[in-house]
Amino acid sequence: MKIMVITCLISMVSTITHAAVITFEGLTNSWAPYTYTTPTAPQTLSGFDIAFLHAHYEDSSYRSDLPGSDYLMMDSNYSFDITANNGSPFSIQSFQVSEFRPQTTRQRDIVVSGQLLGGGIVNTTFTTDNFFGFETLNFDSSWTNLTSVHFSESVGVLAYDNFTLNEVPEPMTLTLLALGTGLISRRKRN
Repeated sequence: MKIMVITCLISMVSTITHAAVITFEGLTNSWAPYTYTTPTAPQTLSGFDIAFLHAHYEDSSYRSDLPGSDYLMMDSNYSFDITANNGSPFSIQSFQVSEFRPQTTRQRDIVVSGQLLGGGIVNTTFTTDNFFGFETLNFDSSWTNLTSVHFSESVGVLAYDNFTLNEVPEPMTLTLLALGTGLISRRKRN
């Protein structure tokens, strides 16, 4: 019985801390690997909504010089927002970005701002490296309990991929987890 309860608690913790990765896979067709999109509503991917005015989804087969997975290419209206599609607070850990063409390689600033649950804002500016190809940019631990994240870049023509995010568990979930753990440890002592 104790083993079953412990297994259930471990399972709960692993689902609470499971990361979602937005990859943009499968949004293009083999006959049209370069897909222009102007969505009328946010695009829902891996439990998160991404809202932008104009962008392109591109299949990795479209660009032999930019290998990897499918990605989101921003070439005008250089901003987009991410929210959890169920309204839950979330954290963001990292994302990947690349210059779109080798001949346009230069350092670029990406300004990111996050709206915190209960008010307040966190901001950071990432500067890309001077090399063509995807690089991973990481957020610090202050990027949690977010209701939305806004990305902007003034020059444009960047490819984005592999956003790593986690939904933050509700206080009630954490309370139930703590109570269950307490009951197990109490039973163990008796």
